[in-house]
Amino acid sequence: MNFLPNISHFSLTSLAIAFLLTFITVFVWHEILSRSRRKNLAFFFCLVFSIAMLFGCIWIVFLEKSITLYLVQFFHTFTIYPLFFALVIVGAIVEFGKNTIVRFFGKKFFETIDDVIDLSFATALGFTATENIFHFYNLFFLADTYETPMIIVKEVISQVFFILPIHLFCSGIFGYYYGMALFADPNQRKFWKKLYGFVQFIKGTVISISVYGLFFYIMKQEYRMGDIASLFGFEHFPFNESMFPFISFLFSSLTALYLFEKIGNADFITETKAEKLKRKEKELADTHEKKGE
Repeated sequence: MNFLPNISHFSLTSLAIAFLLTFITVFVWHEILSRSRRKNLAFFFCLVFSIAMLFGCIWIVFLEKSITLYLVQFFHTFTIYPLFFALVIVGAIVEFGKNTIVRFFGKKFFETIDDVIDLSFATALGFTATENIFHFYNLFFLADTYETPMIIVKEVISQVFFILPIHLFCSGIFGYYYGMALFADPNQRKFWKKLYGFVQFIKGTVISISVYGLFFYIMKQEYRMGDIASLFGFEHFPFNESMFPFISFLFSSLTALYLFEKIGNADFITETKAEKLKRKEKELADTHEKKGE
């Protein structure tokens, strides 16, 4: 995904439209995802959002194109699917970068699993905001080169409703598992014991980067209705629209259902930071009492 802006001819109007459209998108998705939050979460949400935007800018301008090209060339010598493995690694880098922002800036602040998930959403919104600013700038800067305005409309819809949700739900899935690593109650930790936090961290990372890599690999294939129809013997299928909206809807729906089903059960298998501290104090007091006996 090359979002680098065309800077040979700068357009202030295109940039203004790109910023306006991006932040309307951020506001709408923020409202869709908003839940009952702590009063002081807004500051950390904005902080994490801003840092994720900066990370997105560094990634898109300096790293994405060269790293993706290098990985494709590297995997080309090992497999017939170099693009897939390259995008999985790219997904790992992007998701790990967003995850690091959440862990570094939020760990001492988190009081519940909801805090972790909400700030994970903030990193996804921040990163995709930067992507969208670059993408929308190019889109409107080159508007007069398109055959029809509907191409611009389709691109905007694609970015806002098909690509952004994948970032959101991949980050949300990691946030859930990282939140479990921090706040799962003792009953959930019995099997893995001290390894529980590490296992949850790895689980969230693997699921999020796998979904990310697979989605963008399929997107790059640009499958059309005719391609699918030909698999079933319909060589002259009359419709040949892109399958991307359907594929994106499928990925978004499945990841959203998975994430929100997990969030719905989280209240029964987690404890808050205050409850955790209270439990540990009681366990420590019980230990001292037994030693005193």
